[in-house]
Amino acid sequence: MDRNRVGVDGRPAELGGALEEAFIGWKDGMWAARANDMALHQREAVYKPVFDVVKDPGLTGASPEVYTGEPNDMHLKRVIKGPFNAQNPYIAPVTQSMELLSGTSRNCLHLGIDIRGSGLTYQTGDHIAIWPMNATNEVDEFLRIVGLEGHNNTVVHIEPLDSTTNTFDSIARHRLEICAPVSRQFLSRLTSFAPNEAAEAEVSKLAYDKTYFHEKVGKMQYNLSRTLSVASGGEKWTKVPFSLLIEGLPKVQPRYYSISSSSLVQPDRISVTAVVESQVISGRTDPFKGVATSSH
Repeated sequence: MDRNRVGVDGRPAELGGALEEAFIGWKDGMWAARANDMALHQREAVYKPVFDVVKDPGLTGASPEVYTGEPNDMHLKRVIKGPFNAQNPYIAPVTQSMELLSGTSRNCLHLGIDIRGSGLTYQTGDHIAIWPMNATNEVDEFLRIVGLEGHNNTVVHIEPLDSTTNTFDSIARHRLEICAPVSRQFLSRLTSFAPNEAAEAEVSKLAYDKTYFHEKVGKMQYNLSRTLSVASGGEKWTKVPFSLLIEGLPKVQPRYYSISSSSLVQPDRISVTAVVESQVISGRTDPFKGVATSSH
């Protein structure tokens, strides 16, 4: 064994691809070994925001310069022109929507998307990227649990991250994956902002006890707002800086679906057939609805 090595090798491939869990487990052991080797003493980390979230009382969600979901500046100014790509998506109208299958566990939807005049072409078997947005009930609960209930249309500047002007609602609805799986590592950063000692102890246990986290959060498929609500008994987490939420949550990414139409039959319309699954989980009060998947 290398005499200069501290700790053990991290081997995430041996854990079935659970990369984040493997990293957290390795990191905790590595830092404990490093602290012992170098006689280091632990101290409480103090959060320092990477950027500022500044409210602008002079603007409202209806102000023309405020983003409410537009992907870029051209869309905000209603100047829609190609070339269209992931950074400049084409806002295509949905001209057809049919439910092909409805049941307790899944729904199958067929959508027709009009691309006339866009200059876009496709081949049968291609994929279409669709930018999603978070559901209103999830947006409202997310803003409620972090103490921003009723502030959906409050305008904020994010400095110096970008030059855009947004509302809390547009950030939660269009920019952040507020329904993404919860990260134990991110939970550990929230403990010092808990509304009370009991909530702090609960979130700390979730963050540092892998088995407990799986039973209470992972198995339930809870997102961040539900996790915080359960940990605090519904009490709001008003001390969490919004900048920390922007830093810690992943950004919304487009979903890719297989195109189910033929470019020879309908070159100006793209069809997507998608299945939305609904899973009943024991101990959870409502069914968990997964990400839509393409079907043929």
